[in-house]
Amino acid sequence: MLTKSQFEDELFMMRHDYIKENSWVEAWRHWKSEPIMKSYITAAYNMYNATASNALKLTVLGDTEIRSMEPLIRNFGLMSAQGVQEAKDEAMVKDLEKHRQEVAAGAHDGPKGATKVLGVGSILSDKKWTPILNDALMLGSIEGNQTFYLGLNSSEQAAWAKYGFNSNVAGKAAMFGGAIENKRNQWEKNWHTFFRKQPQMIWSGSFPRVFARELLALKFFGYKPVYSKMGLAFAPKRGTSIGPPGFQTYTRELRKIGFFNNNKQQVMGHISKFLFNDDKALL
Repeated sequence: MLTKSQFEDELFMMRHDYIKENSWVEAWRHWKSEPIMKSYITAAYNMYNATASNALKLTVLGDTEIRSMEPLIRNFGLMSAQGVQEAKDEAMVKDLEKHRQEVAAGAHDGPKGATKVLGVGSILSDKKWTPILNDALMLGSIEGNQTFYLGLNSSEQAAWAKYGFNSNVAGKAAMFGGAIENKRNQWEKNWHTFFRKQPQMIWSGSFPRVFARELLALKFFGYKPVYSKMGLAFAPKRGTSIGPPGFQTYTRELRKIGFFNNNKQQVMGHISKFLFNDDKALL
């Protein structure tokens, strides 16, 4: 992993690229000032460094709602270096911390030595969130060969419950608009149907979601999707990376496929190929 000085020097050199290619951030993060940008780069390093201490050695991806969903937080904890992203979640986190401390002390049945909810968990929640910090989480976790899992928000869980766990794949495919290729295994077929019916998870309106950016990081740096009854995971796959994970490489590859220009055809084609080995699967 990069040292603090290496990390900060590299990102500071790239600051103009991040500002230009993520102009939407300026609506709520005034990061054009060098001192402010430096503070966000330091926050991103703190996140990058924290990934090495991730207690479960896994990272949960998903919509912003998952960082406020108590069942997920109870089980996976929050990855945070500067405090929770949403002020409304602070009381819930304190209650969960108290519960874990009671478990560790033997007040409830469960494992001893409970890990803190906030700090080295698996769900990103950080009040200094920027695309730089999000990229730092992804690259740090990838460098650590961590497994990634997709967490669903409440509406996505409801949609998945309609057909995701049903073994009648053909019947469900017909119900939701057409056949699915026989070459895919049962759970891959289910996830293909799910993503076809939940396109906003990856692309919303005219813009790619953060999840699209994360999927591309996994594609670029040698991961593969793993489909099962339990859900969708992403595991390292030897020999498939474009090279060592790094901010310059990541940004260059995003630029090459038109991510920052909102080129839906190219971006969704790459994600389709990554998820289903078919560049038309989600188009």
